[in-house]
Amino acid sequence: MAELRESLIRAFVAAMSVAVWAGAEPLLTHTDVFVSRQNGYHTYRIPALETAPDGSLIAFAEARKYNAADPGFGKQEIDLVYKRSTNNGAACCP
Repeated sequence: MAELRESLIRAFVAAMSVAVWAGAEPLLTHTDVFVSRQNGYHTYRIPALETAPDGSLIAFAEARKYNAADPGFGKQEIDLVYKRSTNNGAACCP
C-alpha cells in the first residue's frame, strides 16, 4: 500500500511539473484570507472553510484581539469572524 501511495504521489508531482513547465495555469492557488495584525486583530487561529448551498465559500476563524495566548492568560478578547467568496476563493468579502 505504501508503494502505491508513493507511486501516485510521484505521478502527481511529475504531472504538476509538466503542467507548470508547459505554462498551464496551476490547479491550486493560494489566497490569504485572514492575515495577522490586520482588521484590528493580532492573530487569527483555527481557520475553517465550508461550501454554502449556493456554491460560495465561507471561511471562519478565531480572531484574537491583543495576543496569540490561549484564554485565561492575561488580557484576551476573542471573536469568531468570517469572510465569504462568490468567485471560488479568488477574493473574499468581509
